[in-house]
Amino acid sequence: MLKIDVSPMKSKVFFVDLKVRRDCENTIQKIKRLYDTAGFDRIIDEGDFTAIKMHFGEKGNEGFISPVNVRQVVDKIHSSGAKAYLTDTNTLYSGYRHNAVDHLTTAIEHGFGYEVTRAPLIIADGLLGNGFRQIPIKGRHFDSVKIASELLDQKPGNGRRFSSRENGAAWRASSGN
Repeated sequence: MLKIDVSPMKSKVFFVDLKVRRDCENTIQKIKRLYDTAGFDRIIDEGDFTAIKMHFGEKGNEGFISPVNVRQVVDKIHSSGAKAYLTDTNTLYSGYRHNAVDHLTTAIEHGFGYEVTRAPLIIADGLLGNGFRQIPIKGRHFDSVKIASELLDQKPGNGRRFSSRENGAAWRASSGN
């Protein structure tokens, strides 16, 4: 049985302002520098399945990172010989991300298709959001959490994850331990 240690730990979070100014780097250069500064090339190994946790945006809004910017991270991951994929989980509330079919359709309509990002899309908790496992934890408010099965079913050591954040780029790496 998988156990997750939720004892207080500090994570490094790297952030870059994506606003472009005339005398500075463009957005693509900033994303590549952010990736290098965070040292992801040192923790991603050849053959690793590397999840990039995304928010593909809700239908009708533009509150998501540009797929062109995501492509820069995918290219860097691929240059390490790893296998990048974009992932999210379905929402609990009704909407266009409540099931995998509508969720993937919305992602593609927002430009996250393979032809732009060079990474496949995987909804990590399945068609209807039922693909999870209950994992016991020693938390303050909860004694277990639901973790999407597709994130748990990677080979040990291949659990590299990067999270997207709107209004800038923040990428958090964890070893999946």
